[in-house]
Amino acid sequence: MKTKKRIIWMAVVLALAVFATGCSFSFSTAKIEDAIMTNSIDAEGKPGAQVVSYPADVQTIYTSAKIKNAPDHTQIHIVWTYVTGNQFIDAITLDSGTISNRYIYSDFTPSAVLPQGDYRVEYFIDDREAPDATVMFAILPAEYTTSTAYSQYSQAEGGFSLSYPNDWMMQEFLENLGVWLYHPDYAIEDQAEINSVFVYAEKGSV
Repeated sequence: MKTKKRIIWMAVVLALAVFATGCSFSFSTAKIEDAIMTNSIDAEGKPGAQVVSYPADVQTIYTSAKIKNAPDHTQIHIVWTYVTGNQFIDAITLDSGTISNRYIYSDFTPSAVLPQGDYRVEYFIDDREAPDATVMFAILPAEYTTSTAYSQYSQAEGGFSLSYPNDWMMQEFLENLGVWLYHPDYAIEDQAEINSVFVYAEKGSV
């Protein structure tokens, strides 16, 4: 009888050991807190202001979170998804290193204007199948704003003035009461009339 009980007990211990080995990842003390979308990440990895949407022509999108109580070299998987289009975008894996409590982040730089709709970022610790944190955000119509600065040009001889972008080139033609404006990146050699703006005043005109 004792032998039979001993065998049963050993079988239970073995089963528990196998279970613990196969599921050891689920006992990690690490957790994700304060997962957000943000407009910037500073040099120390800390997020800027929290946001819930971006314009479709956004240059870079940032997500940030805190990992807490992480054992050394905990793996954090961050997955980006375009929900409206049911499309995977990107995924990265971060290593927590030897710091148990720290900020973590991921950024995405689109190569073109993004489609409008809902997007999702998920954080997974180690091999967990369910996300430890999920952040939703939206892509809205492009703002099409410009930060281009302008210069002022005035010509007393022609009696006119105008504003033009600082990154454009300007050449005066005082003898013709005119000015030539063009962007150097779009200039075509021997075809000055293409991708250029000519402004001139006609003598005797009102």
